[in-house]
Amino acid sequence: MRLYFAPVILNFVKIVVAILCASLIGLQNTNNDKKSRVVSLILVAVGACFFMIVSITLSPLVLIEPYNVAGNVMLGILLLGTIVMIKAKATITGIENATVIWVTGAVGLAIGTGMFVEGILITILACFLIGWLNNRKKV
Repeated sequence: MRLYFAPVILNFVKIVVAILCASLIGLQNTNNDKKSRVVSLILVAVGACFFMIVSITLSPLVLIEPYNVAGNVMLGILLLGTIVMIKAKATITGIENATVIWVTGAVGLAIGTGMFVEGILITILACFLIGWLNNRKKV
């Protein structure tokens, strides 16, 4: 019984870490007058993380490659970013929001594969870059 819950707890931890990382990116993006919502970024990261968890879990059973699933998830996230850019009429704000969505999805995929340190470091780097570059633009 105890052995069954170990992967479940690890997967739950992965999803919680993905939520925290996406929240940090979303809050940093919101602090700099961007219109992308924190909830949307959380859902992108959680969805990417969960797709990766499911593909890794099912890969021995169904003969799927988890990294092909990751590529397809990133294509879906790129589609979301394209919609954001089209809605913003290809302005700089639209491009910046699309890249924030893209990076958040990549963080979710990294955490879903178990790369906690890398996902957290990219989150910190993304938050730093969002804040630093936006402060440089205002000068």
